[in-house]
Amino acid sequence: MNWYYFIKLADIEEALQRVNAQPNVVQFISDIQDPNLKNLASRIVFSVKGLIELDELKNRLQQRGRKTKQYQLKPQEQEVVNSYSNSKDFQNWIQTQILNSKGKLDLSRVSHIWDWYEKTNQNLSGFTYEKALNAADQWSQTEQSKTSTEYQPLQQKDIFMKFPDGMMFVKLSNEHDTSVEGNLMNHCVGNYCEDVVEEKIYVYSLRTPNNEPVVTLGFDRDLFYAKQIKGKSDVNPIKWKNRITVLLQKLNIKYYDSSSESNGSSYGLINLNEIDLNLPENKKIKDLMMKKVINNVRLPSFAFAYFIKLMKKKDPEIMKYVTINSQLSYYYAENILRGRFELGEEAIAKDTVYSYYYAKNIIRGRFELGEKAIAKDAYYSYDYALSVLNRKRFELGEEAIAKDARYSCYYAMDILNENRFELGEETIAKNAHYSYYYAENILKGERFELGEKAIAKDSFYLRNYIIFLQKNNIEVPEIFKQYL
Repeated sequence: MNWYYFIKLADIEEALQRVNAQPNVVQFISDIQDPNLKNLASRIVFSVKGLIELDELKNRLQQRGRKTKQYQLKPQEQEVVNSYSNSKDFQNWIQTQILNSKGKLDLSRVSHIWDWYEKTNQNLSGFTYEKALNAADQWSQTEQSKTSTEYQPLQQKDIFMKFPDGMMFVKLSNEHDTSVEGNLMNHCVGNYCEDVVEEKIYVYSLRTPNNEPVVTLGFDRDLFYAKQIKGKSDVNPIKWKNRITVLLQKLNIKYYDSSSESNGSSYGLINLNEIDLNLPENKKIKDLMMKKVINNVRLPSFAFAYFIKLMKKKDPEIMKYVTINSQLSYYYAENILRGRFELGEEAIAKDTVYSYYYAKNIIRGRFELGEKAIAKDAYYSYDYALSVLNRKRFELGEEAIAKDARYSCYYAMDILNENRFELGEETIAKNAHYSYYYAENILKGERFELGEKAIAKDSFYLRNYIIFLQKNNIEVPEIFKQYL
């Protein structure tokens, strides 16, 4: 095989994207290690101009005598895959990674990659599991560096339990301490500040007598099951098993959700994904999950899978509640009706994420009823304007967009056709990278004076900003001349 053939293989992914091949197809081919098999799969996709489903591609490969032994997902791995049903791209990606690794992935880090993916809107095409994990770690460290590393003064009311040797469990209750916890422990709890403040989840921190964290535990809002039991950098904190067990008994926690927490069995907890909700002894759990449905609270993966089975059977027990739950209504529209579900639209409209995806994937156009919910989030507002409104302004979401420097720049570039987005300029001005980007791509021949203070603190963007000014025959400000 000559060097030119290797270059062609390296360009395959870009070529596949040019023919609009589906993301999971691109990912599947990118992950193929055998160059001959990769080339064959690519030629099949090119021959139909990208119009092929992943299952059909696999079938054609098998028919051509290229059949490979396919690793079968274990139940716990399938639960992890199912738990990301709200994001088809991520779900397809993580399934591919698990299959390629033949079950050797550390599933405890998947949620960490998900946080990075969701917050940064990252395109996972070309990312291996290790590469994505490294990127997530770097992102987490960058985000954490922006926060303090000191807790607020410890209040007696926050100490939930104290041991004779001075070790203690502290209940987190505010955004600052939750962010610091994630920073010091190098895990993702800092991304759930809002959920902690609003008591959608309960988080407890095991601390030394010197108030140093060693374990973080997260529980669902009903104090019913463990969502996470993490040591530093997401390791299993088995060293502290006795202390952890005392807390679990105090809170009467008996279960864990294996799709988000892989350490639960180490502490004698029962895997929720292995229980049968139809059994009489699980009636209390079933009733609690039904309460979540009625109150339009997102379901954990084990309960969501159970209700999906009922919906597919059109079981009257659940069908009368589908229309009042955002999660179930969206799933019913996407996977059962494969089209609009008007009876459930009022429920869907109460949820930012499901409103966005309902507009994008189901209606394929404006979903006016859900625009108020979409407008609460910068990313979904920007992408709604870009993908759903076809690059037209989404004024209702501009306030949220203006609070995010990146999406303020993107909105100015992609939606306002490279015109100023004054509402977001104050936010942009706090970031050197986006201040330079805004000056070069939006203001073009003008200074962005509001952002020059941030630019001056970053040598890389300062040099480029000065070059930008000189290139456009703009006088370099006095404070920058020392760098000429």
